[in-house]
Amino acid sequence: MRVARVQAWLGERVPIAPLIEALRHKRVPQHRYSVWYYFGGITLFLFVVQVVTGGLLLLGVLYDFWTLNSQISEANLDRSR
Repeated sequence: MRVARVQAWLGERVPIAPLIEALRHKRVPQHRYSVWYYFGGITLFLFVVQVVTGGLLLLGVLYDFWTLNSQISEANLDRSR
């Protein structure tokens, strides 16, 4: 019952019913499963892996920049003693 209410509420605000109806009648073409067909999926997967690992590298670099000032301050304090 609660799911139906949420669907009705969402249906009033976002007209997604015509899109769902169009997708129900869409025909997917038959194709040959060749090597070239699989290269598209492999390329997309490797691109996503590269973006994710690049984001993690960016987090590491940003962390180094954020903590660099305190590291320099500690090194200067050690030199002045």
